[in-house]
Amino acid sequence: MTYIHLFVYVRTDGCVLAWGRGDLGQLGRLFPAHVKPRLKQSSFPQVVDFTSVFTDPSMAELLDADFKTRVQVTGIACGSEHSFCMGYIQTERVPLSYDNAPPPDSEKTLLIGFGWNEHGNLGVGHTVNVSRPCLVSLNGSAEQTGDHEMKLNSLATGGASVLVTLAVHM
Repeated sequence: MTYIHLFVYVRTDGCVLAWGRGDLGQLGRLFPAHVKPRLKQSSFPQVVDFTSVFTDPSMAELLDADFKTRVQVTGIACGSEHSFCMGYIQTERVPLSYDNAPPPDSEKTLLIGFGWNEHGNLGVGHTVNVSRPCLVSLNGSAEQTGDHEMKLNSLATGGASVLVTLAVHM
């Protein structure tokens, strides 16, 4: 997927690679503070690290010490200078874990955004550019969703926008 000066690719194993211009956070990684904006770029593919997503308080219920947890990306979309990934949490049992409990619920669909956010185009509740992947809430208010969880079906981006289609997940 590409747009202006930005390339994002998802491999068959769900690993996301990004390269190109990164001055607004659109590569999903931090650059040292002393690096000038015009030099914040990558001329070769680098892995996007999704560990920052796990610091979101809404993820706490999905994390369990007996399981190795990662984001499994199923789709990507690039806006003019921002990127989105859709996917889910994938868990696998940590070796030497003797507990037979099932893994945490991994059916939760995720929308993750990073990059240019001047107009609130990431949908994260502010207008500051985001350099690390962050979780975008899909549930809205209880009045809008009737207290049902919304499941992400598809994703598309435009210049300074994102469009998602959702379905009620019962």
